Amino acid sequence: MATSERGKFRISLRALMIGIAIIALLTAPFVWLARRAQREMAMAQASRDMAVLAEMRARDARQRAEYVAQIQPAQAALGIGRKIGAGDAKIDEQGNDDSRTEVEKLRLENERLRRKVKELERANNPERPDERPEAKGFAES
Repeated sequence: MATSERGKFRISLRALMIGIAIIALLTAPFVWLARRAQREMAMAQASRDMAVLAEMRARDARQRAEYVAQIQPAQAALGIGRKIGAGDAKIDEQGNDDSRTEVEKLRLENERLRRKVKELERANNPERPDERPEAKGFAES
């Protein structure tokens, strides 16, 4: 009686594996099409991102050119500093600017300008009380 209670339908392991293989073969083209569409969408998104990045770089270059156009006449009128050019910041292929050398250039320019300011102050006020030897406690005997 034990065999009659289990029922008439018994699926063998072989039949189950064959059924899974058939289902996999029938669904493979749909999966391939879905992945292809997903890859095309990713490529389209990447090209949109590249276009936005190029637009941002162009806008930055345009703003820098406008800034340079405003600053150069003022620098020329005042006769100070070096002229800022659109090609001052060097950018390599990965988009990294050579900021260390720019910082070094700016530091050196700052030091040079500080020395110039001190020289001009000394030329305009040669006898400031704190620079006279008597004021520092070096009275002549």
